[in-house]
Amino acid sequence: MAVEVTEDSVFVANLADDPNFFQLIIKLGKRFCQDSVLLISHGGRDVYLYGTNNSEFPGLDQQVKVGEWEGGKEGEVTARIGSRPFTLQTYQGMSRLERMAAQAITNGLKLD
Repeated sequence: MAVEVTEDSVFVANLADDPNFFQLIIKLGKRFCQDSVLLISHGGRDVYLYGTNNSEFPGLDQQVKVGEWEGGKEGEVTARIGSRPFTLQTYQGMSRLERMAAQAITNGLKLD
């Protein structure tokens, strides 16, 4: 059952095309004790959740691929900047039954 929640977030873009940008974001996530940081590659094809503290998920220095970025529409994982949605399309390459199983497992996880 989907529930929309609100939290303060910081969206940072690599406008200078710094090759060390992800390392800087990871370092800042660790410094400010974030559970994780979301890293979106140029073009949005590779989106990863990177663990920056000892929380259970994804875990310190663990990287989990979460899908592809799509702007302007809602999906399985949706965030908003103002009222404009952007989404991460997850479970790519899975059959309908595989997606249902993955969602059921995810919903059963206690991530707090």
